[in-house]
Amino acid sequence: MKVMTFGACCSPSSAQYVKNINAERFKNEYPAAYEAITKSHYVDDMLISVASEGEAIQIAEDVKFVHAQGGFEIRNWISNSRRVTSALQEVDTKEKSLDLSSELSTEKVLGMWWNTMFDVFTYKFGWTRYDGDLPKEQRHPTKREVLRVLMTIFDPLGLIAHFLAYLKTLLQDIWRSGIGWDEEIDNNAFIKCVKYSLTEADEVQLYTFVDAGKNGMAAVCFLRIATKGGIHCSLFTSITRVAQLKLTSISRLELQAALIGTRLARMVDDTLSIRITKKLYWSDSRDVLCWINSDHRRYTQFVGFRVTEILEVTEAHDWRYIPSKQNVADDGTKWDTQPDLSPQSRWFNGPDFLWTTEDEWPKSVIRNESTDVEIVENLAVHHVVSESVVRVTDFSNWERLRNVVARVLRFTANCQSKLRRQSTITGPLVESELSAAEAYLIRLAQQERYPEEFSILNTKTNEENIAVTPPRCSSLYKLTPRLDERGIMRMRTRIAACQYATEDAKKPIILPRTHHITTLIITHYHH
Repeated sequence: MKVMTFGACCSPSSAQYVKNINAERFKNEYPAAYEAITKSHYVDDMLISVASEGEAIQIAEDVKFVHAQGGFEIRNWISNSRRVTSALQEVDTKEKSLDLSSELSTEKVLGMWWNTMFDVFTYKFGWTRYDGDLPKEQRHPTKREVLRVLMTIFDPLGLIAHFLAYLKTLLQDIWRSGIGWDEEIDNNAFIKCVKYSLTEADEVQLYTFVDAGKNGMAAVCFLRIATKGGIHCSLFTSITRVAQLKLTSISRLELQAALIGTRLARMVDDTLSIRITKKLYWSDSRDVLCWINSDHRRYTQFVGFRVTEILEVTEAHDWRYIPSKQNVADDGTKWDTQPDLSPQSRWFNGPDFLWTTEDEWPKSVIRNESTDVEIVENLAVHHVVSESVVRVTDFSNWERLRNVVARVLRFTANCQSKLRRQSTITGPLVESELSAAEAYLIRLAQQERYPEEFSILNTKTNEENIAVTPPRCSSLYKLTPRLDERGIMRMRTRIAACQYATEDAKKPIILPRTHHITTLIITHYHH
């Protein structure tokens, strides 16, 4: 087959594969063109932004050359620079005006209307599909027409998400009313319809604001660029979601908004080719911030699962409290006034404090607070186990018993290390672990056979710090027992002062005659 079959399920994947394989051949010779083809192409369209006109011309020429080597012809170049367009030998065609307020030339780029003269995005409303009475507000639209207007506004970056969120909520209200698709909406819904007619940086910081209300949720991402010349802040993307028809608490909606903001910020971080030096998240919900800064296992599964996903992407100290009046995401969830779509609005430029130094930002006061919202009531039971964790009577081999106890001791040590966020021990057992297991078993045997003597030897006199001897009636009295540094009872002998004898010879360990552990030790060393 020499020709690509359009319409087959495999066609898009096959086309992308061939395009990338062709670019791979020129990866070393044209690295910038290779990056543009493999990472800045969407199907057969390329969209890229560079710092200078010369760089744009060079990349475009290299991309054309690489594509030509594979039999691909790339054409219809557009740019916000006439020099670039002229250099690529593209002839300007008559552009159709699609802006509602002025006669501006626009081009469609990946579904968005791009004004190349002023380098701005514009939006197209589908008024031309209706009769002249509807735009003039001389009749009420039907439910079908409201949905059609909403769906004709393509906003993948969320630049006017706070405006579209109102339309989504309005459509939800119309749906609740139960009217048919071709029935005109009532007067209350109609009033709501007509109410909202429409360099190189030292630091690149990403700030995400989240908020929720009874009608929906919103998350807004801003890029704050700090250079030697000052600070610039601008909207990067946003997203809104309407609340489900089933009644949900505001706290849960706020948590869901925080999760949406976390996912949105992760998408932005993965998409941008520039390095983000700092990321912060802002919410005006104290409950959400308390959930994030506390042990989320104390709360319901709804809270626990969502907080877990949030903390997989962010750190608890990345979240900060902001008053509702300063929260930009509030514009996408509450519509008490007409949304401000002017270029100077905080929706496009961020809150005023982002343009100042950090010492003038709102202070977070949620760090040590807690909340009882969504908490799970637990019953704590304290049970003291008097028996050993390992039943020694089930073992007939000393080495096997010692190894099992060593594994148990390692497990408990690893559990404690995880709570302290320290590294854990893995691999085969080492000599120190086996020695600790031996000491544990010997102490266990001594405590079970000589509980009174063991308790007495653990006490000290108040001032002289001398070990107390067991009573004369004890069978260990004549052995003069003492506890060593590992808590094992040893007897004192006449060769205690001998410098040539080992410590085990000077102070032998006392083992109970009839204990199972003593039997295992004797059997092990006898055989």
